Amino acid sequence: MSVRYFRRLGAYRWSPIVPQVYFEARRATVDLAHIFGLRDGLTVPASAGFKAAGIPYVVEPMGMLVPRVRSLGLKRAFDSAIGERLLRGAAGLIATSEQERGEIGQAVPGSRVWLRRNPIATPASTDPDDTLRDRLGIAAGAFLVAYVGRVSTKKGLDLLAHATAITRDVHALIVGPDSGDGGEAQLTQAVAKHGVSDRIHRLAPVWGHQRDRLVAACDAFVLPSRTENFGNAAAEASAVGIPVIVTAECGVAELVAEFDAGIVTGVDVEDLAAALRHLRDDPPLRARMGANGRRLAAELAPDKIGAQQEAIYREILG
Repeated sequence: MSVRYFRRLGAYRWSPIVPQVYFEARRATVDLAHIFGLRDGLTVPASAGFKAAGIPYVVEPMGMLVPRVRSLGLKRAFDSAIGERLLRGAAGLIATSEQERGEIGQAVPGSRVWLRRNPIATPASTDPDDTLRDRLGIAAGAFLVAYVGRVSTKKGLDLLAHATAITRDVHALIVGPDSGDGGEAQLTQAVAKHGVSDRIHRLAPVWGHQRDRLVAACDAFVLPSRTENFGNAAAEASAVGIPVIVTAECGVAELVAEFDAGIVTGVDVEDLAAALRHLRDDPPLRARMGANGRRLAAELAPDKIGAQQEAIYREILG
């Protein structure tokens, strides 16, 4: 496998502007292209170049298909002018959940769609970090939940702060980088508003072995997202062996329900608080759901998902 890097000529927010990719795509010597994402300065010229060259390409929207969160008018204008033509020119689209497959069907009716879940890696460790509670000043018997991921407005961490405030003996560990979209300020304001600075514990990003040990030291994992095409972090927590709480807006929710690996809630403070209380008060339930989570994770093993992806490519190429 070879990797090619391109110098970006600029950027809009997080999106690189790389128009020269269009010409590289036009002269590419490949049988098939796989495009990850939409509406950015890399995937758009690449899609256009592959289309002009007659090279089939498949698009994986990664939850970006439906305009959400911000710049909604700009996104809709782009879709109308450019995006819809590039999607309709694709050999098909890949959804990571039934939820996303339904969105694709509504946005691009008649398109060819495959369901292929996201793969997750085997945990680097399932041994808990036994020093975590002491470092954070959390009593041994307190119920501790984890969130690992970007701190973004769409992640619903303000809801988690509020739910923590109205739920006795619950602490929340939030680990990850600031996404730069106002999520950090939103979380800070929610913590101050609900008076839970002593029960919301904010840590910088950690990865691999250290991340898995932090998660394993917690009683449950929470992904309170307002929108999430899949939710790898929740599936990775399942692999560690703890129950998860996810909103119904997360694509992974359907697997959590199928495997009884946690609780699916609405995007609602009271629902979230009820789920926290339910798991807090029922250790045997936590143990059972944690064990079920390992079965869920096995369904997302990289070799299994890789075989599904290869089958999709073969189907496109005939």
